[in-house]
Amino acid sequence: MRPGVMITRFIIQKVNKRLGVFLLSHLPDKCKKFETQVNFRGIKLNIFTGETFGKLFYYFNDYENDQIDCFLEIIQPGMRMFDVGANIGVFSILAANKGLDVIAFEPFPAMSKRLKENIELNNLSSKIKIVEEAVADKAGEMNFRAPRENNFGVGRIVLDSDQRNSESDVMVKTNTLDSYVEEYGAPDIIKMDIEGGEIFALAGADKLFSNEKAPIIIVEYHLELIKALGGDPDSGLKRLQSYGYKMEEIKTESDPRQFLIFKK
Repeated sequence: MRPGVMITRFIIQKVNKRLGVFLLSHLPDKCKKFETQVNFRGIKLNIFTGETFGKLFYYFNDYENDQIDCFLEIIQPGMRMFDVGANIGVFSILAANKGLDVIAFEPFPAMSKRLKENIELNNLSSKIKIVEEAVADKAGEMNFRAPRENNFGVGRIVLDSDQRNSESDVMVKTNTLDSYVEEYGAPDIIKMDIEGGEIFALAGADKLFSNEKAPIIIVEYHLELIKALGGDPDSGLKRLQSYGYKMEEIKTESDPRQFLIFKK
């Protein structure tokens, strides 16, 4: 690591986050966009500091801390977890590191490659299986919008063919939670963060959610992105409530996302 980068990191970590973000915005790219490795809550991650989450990890040791705190309180060794929208693997690796068996769903090739790298970096290949498919309401294919270079966390399903971007979109295979249960067994917990696609994923699990041993669900619920996909955000919540789920909000802020826990 170049000395100038290390000094910059040291200074930014000593100021408040708002000022740190301001300082970063005025640095040249060569000083703030690079591949590196970080330690985060006892795990190792290969990251790119030029995108949103890599920046949070490297400079602020921060990544959805409220949600992770709740997640770590809930999970127990021996559980099976479905990580729907695994991205670079933070939740999958934290779970496997605590003794869970994880099925990690990540359909976008570049992200699944980084996910695999991070799993191997933590010697957890025996605990985490990667499925390079998107969880949806039916088996088939859907159009997937690539994450932005400056934010790896925003890859998502796009339905409107008029919005298709041939340079970055890919067709990805899809299947339902009920189908994956038949293949991998029923999960004890599902973590879901799929940028509005949760409205489809939740619709493909009637057997799973109606079971007496239905899983705990932790979902990042994207109200505006659900609407953009032609869905009704209330319908997904009512669907879960109809199965006997009770809802708890992890955090409340002025945010287009809702972080929700569902338990029976």
